[in-house]
Amino acid sequence: MDQVVNSEGAALIHTQPQTQCNNFTQTPQRLIKGNGEAAKVIVTDQENLKMMQQWNNVMCKEMKVPQGYQSVAVLIIKWCEELDELRSEEEVGKLDELLRGRFHYTTEIFQIDDTSKPTRQLKRAIFNFVDKHNGPNTLLIVYYTGHGSYDEVAKQYMLHASSKETRSLHKNHQTSADWTFAATPLSEDAECDVLLIMDSCFASNITKGLNKRETRVYKILCASAMDKPTDGPGPKSFTTALINSLTKLLEENPDKPFVLRQLCEKINRYPERHHRPSLIWTPDSQHDGEIEFLPLKNTLDERKKTFNHNETRALLHLRLSLTNKSLNHRQITVLCKALCEAVKEAKVPVRRIDWQSLQNSTGAEKFASIVNAAKTAQKWTHRRSQSSVTSRDGLSQSPDDLHPQTIDQLLLSDVAAKTTLALPSPPPTSRKRGSTEESLDLSDSQAKRRCEKLNKQQEQTVHDLGPITPSSSQEFDDP
Repeated sequence: MDQVVNSEGAALIHTQPQTQCNNFTQTPQRLIKGNGEAAKVIVTDQENLKMMQQWNNVMCKEMKVPQGYQSVAVLIIKWCEELDELRSEEEVGKLDELLRGRFHYTTEIFQIDDTSKPTRQLKRAIFNFVDKHNGPNTLLIVYYTGHGSYDEVAKQYMLHASSKETRSLHKNHQTSADWTFAATPLSEDAECDVLLIMDSCFASNITKGLNKRETRVYKILCASAMDKPTDGPGPKSFTTALINSLTKLLEENPDKPFVLRQLCEKINRYPERHHRPSLIWTPDSQHDGEIEFLPLKNTLDERKKTFNHNETRALLHLRLSLTNKSLNHRQITVLCKALCEAVKEAKVPVRRIDWQSLQNSTGAEKFASIVNAAKTAQKWTHRRSQSSVTSRDGLSQSPDDLHPQTIDQLLLSDVAAKTTLALPSPPPTSRKRGSTEESLDLSDSQAKRRCEKLNKQQEQTVHDLGPITPSSSQEFDDP
C-alpha cells in the first residue's frame, strides 16, 4: 500500500477473511513524519501502540477472540558444550526456565554437535519443529546464541561454534552451519507467526535475501546491527538483557499482553546495551502485524476450544481518511464495536480485525506549499513582464513579452547570435584618408558581384554550423 496522502490522516485496519484472494497490497507500518505545522501533531510510536492495544481489547471482547496465542513453541539453538567456545549453557538455562516456567511456553533445546554435518542437523531440527507445532493460532520462536558471520559472496549467514576455523573431532567437516539454507522452513512452510531471535555477531545481516511471507507475521529481533559485533555471555550480553526485560515486562503487565516493540525498547534501555542496541526487522511481508507476549492460561485442549482454526487465506485492507490527527478512547471503542457488529451482520467470515497503525499525513500541507510556491512564481513572472529585463546571457525582454522565453527559444536566440558574429563584415563603403572622407564610387555590376559573393559566404558559414542540437552537458540560465 502506498503512503497515505489524504488531507489529515488515515487509520489502517485490516481484517482476515477466509476467502481466497490472489492480489495483496503491502501495508507500511512506519509513521509518516513531516515538518512545519503537521509535525506538531504527529502520532508517536507509543501513542499508536496504546491505540492499537485498546482496539485489540475491544475487538477480542466483541468477536470473542482470545488474546495472545493458542500455543507458543520455542526452539533454542546452541552448540554442544564440547564445541561451544562461548559457554552459553548458563544463559540458555535461565532463558528456558523463564519461558517455560512463567510464560508456560513449550520449549526445546537443540544442540548442534559434530556427529554429522551441522547444516544438515540444523535443517532437520527446524523442519521437525515447524512440522510439530505449525498452526494458524501458534507463535513459533526460534532463538540462537553463538558465533555468526555473513558471506557477502555466497550471500549466506553462517553459524560457528568457534571464532576460529575448526573441524570436527570425529568427522572431516567444519563446525559451522549455513543458516540461510537451514532456516527455509520458517519462511516457506510455517503457517503461523514466527519470531526469530539472534544473539550473534552481524545478526542483522540475516535479513538479506529472506523469502517473502504471504499472510502471517515474521519478525526478527537482532542483537547486533549490519556488520556489527555483539557481546558474549555475561552481564553485557544481549541474552542477559533479554531475560531481565521479559521478567520486568511480565511483572509490569501480569494480565495484559506486551508486544515485541516494547521488549526491544526495554532491552535497549539497559546501560550495558547502549553502545550496541538491538534491532527489529520485518522481512517483505504482506502481514505486518505485532508479536504479542502473554503467559498462557488453562490447558492446551481448553484453549483450542476458544480459537478459530480456519486458515487465513486473504487480507482485506481498509483505509479511513480522517479529518483529525488522532482518535480518542471513546472514538476507538465505538468504531471497533460498530465494525465488529457490521461484520457479523454481513456474515463475513472473519477471524479477527487488527489495528495496523494510524499514520499522520503531510500530503495536504505539502500540496499547499507547492500551490503557494506556484502562485509566488506567477506573480514574480508577471512583474518581470512589466519592465525590460536583461538576463545573464545578455538577452532582454520588453513589456510586450507577456510570456518568458522557453529554453528552446533561448537556444535558438543564442545560436542565431553566434551565427551573426561569425559572419564576415561587409566591405566598407567609405574610408578615411587624412582629414577627408572619400566615398567609393561603385558601378552597378561591381555592387552586384559583391552582393553575390557576400551571400555565398553567409550560406557557407550557416552550413558549417550544422544542425541545432542541445548538448546534455550545456547549462542554460533562465532569463
